[in-house]
Amino acid sequence: MRVQAAILLLALPALSHAQGYVGVGVGSFDYSEQGDHAVVLGDLNDTATSYSLYGGYEFFKYLAVEGSFGKSGEIRGTVPILIPGRGPLNFDISADYDIASVRAVGFVPVGKKVRLLGSLGMYDLRLTSTGVAPSFPTVSTDTDDTGLGLMLGVQFDFGHVALRARYETYNTESNLDLADFGVGLSVRF
Repeated sequence: MRVQAAILLLALPALSHAQGYVGVGVGSFDYSEQGDHAVVLGDLNDTATSYSLYGGYEFFKYLAVEGSFGKSGEIRGTVPILIPGRGPLNFDISADYDIASVRAVGFVPVGKKVRLLGSLGMYDLRLTSTGVAPSFPTVSTDTDDTGLGLMLGVQFDFGHVALRARYETYNTESNLDLADFGVGLSVRF
């Protein structure tokens, strides 16, 4: 009983830091997809603006659980695609992502108001895309992908407000690279 009481007394200062937070983010979403060079004859690379809402619960100054929902701006490009019986056609592609994630976030203080952050979690991506080619019907698709996401960054704490800069990447198919560089502003409550 004394050991349990001592552990509780030692844990109280850490628990006094526990608090929730909500924030908004904006970033630069990098999309890079290599064609298979059998049907999709070219690559599609573009950068778009990204937006996100995030919130979480910081158990103590070293650990939080966080969820987010975000959206990429429009990704655009022209890609030659081989159509059986017609040959290659240049498709004008436009697409955007909806991104949801849940992650554990670890913090390492490196100053009184500065903390490095790293996170590992699960993401769910929904790609909505449209392809248009001359004298060919418009093609629209929705594609889902789930997997592991990694985020690294730095956070500056100013009382109940925090500013973070982050790099986030998603473990997707081998021919697709997605990364998001951004900043976020959150409020603790």
